[in-house]
Amino acid sequence: MAQTTTLSPQEWKELAERIGILGVMMQKILAAQNNDGMGAQDAEDCAADIICAMAAINYVALNAADKCIFVGV
Repeated sequence: MAQTTTLSPQEWKELAERIGILGVMMQKILAAQNNDGMGAQDAEDCAADIICAMAAINYVALNAADKCIFVGV
């Protein structure tokens, strides 16, 4: 069973920042691998997904930290 944890607004913000860092690394990997000739597109798609995730997490940090939980998988 997954463990759940509540996070403070600052911890949610930190999580968004870390996901942003991970996203930059993933973009570089996808662009470099270019296994199917679509590396640039894959990197761009990854960036869009990461930006959406960061926006959602920052929203939670600002407006709903007390109503959301983090579920570890």
